[in-house]
Amino acid sequence: MKKKAQEKKATASTPAKRKLSPPPKPTASVHAPLTSFGARLRSARDAAGMTQTALGEATGFGHRSIVRYEAGGALPSVQAAAAIARALKITLDELAGISSSVDPELSRMISRLDELSDQDRAMARRFLELLLGEGK
Repeated sequence: MKKKAQEKKATASTPAKRKLSPPPKPTASVHAPLTSFGARLRSARDAAGMTQTALGEATGFGHRSIVRYEAGGALPSVQAAAAIARALKITLDELAGISSSVDPELSRMISRLDELSDQDRAMARRFLELLLGEGK
C-alpha cells in the first residue's frame, strides 16, 4: 500500500513533457528589414536638408552612427530613434515606417508642439478642445 502511494506521489510531482511550438514568424509590415529603416532615414534626412554630419551633431550620436543606420548595419535604440525623429522634425512612426490614418502634415505640426512656449501650447490645446467639442 505504501509503495502505491509513493508511486502515485512521484507521478503527480513529475511534470508532463509538452512539446513547445516555435514562436510565430514576424510579418514584414511589423518587422521591416534594416535596409528599409536606413532608406527611410536617408529620405527623411535629405528632405530635411541635413547632412549625415549635421544629423549626427544634432542628435549627439556622431556621423558614424548615422552612416551605420542608413547603410543598414545597425538599428538605433528607441531613445536614439526618437532623438533622430525630433532632429528631423518628423514623428517616430514616420521614421519607423508605421502608416497612420492621420494627415501627415497635421502629424508633423503636432510633433512640433514642444517648440512652442508654454502659453502658446496652452492656447493650442484650448483651441483643439473647443474645435473638438471638448471645451469646458
